[in-house]
Amino acid sequence: MVLPTKENLFKKKVVPDRFCPICCREEETIYHVLWNCHAAGDVWAARESSLQKWNCDEGDFIQLWDKLHQCFNQEKLEEISVILAGICTRRDVKWMPPIADFTKVNFDAAIDQAEKKMGIGVVGRNFKGELLFSVYAVKMFIGPVDLAEANALWRAMEICSDLNIQQVQFEGDAPKVITDICKKGATSSWLGQQVDEIKSLLQQMPDWDVKFVYREGNSVAHELVRRALHMSDEVIWMEEGPSDLMYLIDKEKPCIS
Repeated sequence: MVLPTKENLFKKKVVPDRFCPICCREEETIYHVLWNCHAAGDVWAARESSLQKWNCDEGDFIQLWDKLHQCFNQEKLEEISVILAGICTRRDVKWMPPIADFTKVNFDAAIDQAEKKMGIGVVGRNFKGELLFSVYAVKMFIGPVDLAEANALWRAMEICSDLNIQQVQFEGDAPKVITDICKKGATSSWLGQQVDEIKSLLQQMPDWDVKFVYREGNSVAHELVRRALHMSDEVIWMEEGPSDLMYLIDKEKPCIS
């Protein structure tokens, strides 16, 4: 299997490094793209996927495929092939700027169950991809990750309200939360109160909306969350962010002629 991974492109001197553009931590090999990257992990761990990822340390996709052949019948292998193709397609998802005069605010959350805390990441950018603000925060938390994601969205909305930003597109990679928010009427799920508060605020702000994006299009907020879990308080930057994240923000800026 030949894919235009950065490992292959680096060998041909097309790109300056081998690292995965999504997690930025490991070399982007075929095995990493299809199995080991956290973006691939999101797909294999999805509730709607009948195949759940198991621990595997082959490190080589050919070895992994041989193991899959040993464990599954032809019908299941065809299903796996469809999932693999979907992962390749998701790799092409990128952060997209909002329309002129709007602000796009990406949010994300993660929980550390052992430490009983949650991390939040929020980043706001304009249609030129210019950074308007960025936030990471940590607080004590016991609950499911979807509730943490709803908390992250609520914090993003609070910040936009404080800054009097009137036209906002909020974007996150929590499908359950965003589906509940987009449904009409009261929420019957266990996310109820938080989601209903978010809906109420959205009704007051006609030029605010919330949309789903895959993790690949939410990378800056995700990286802010990773840093938040190692911090002890909330930090807000205006028109800037952590210095080691600015390269990612610059990389995602659209080309405007």
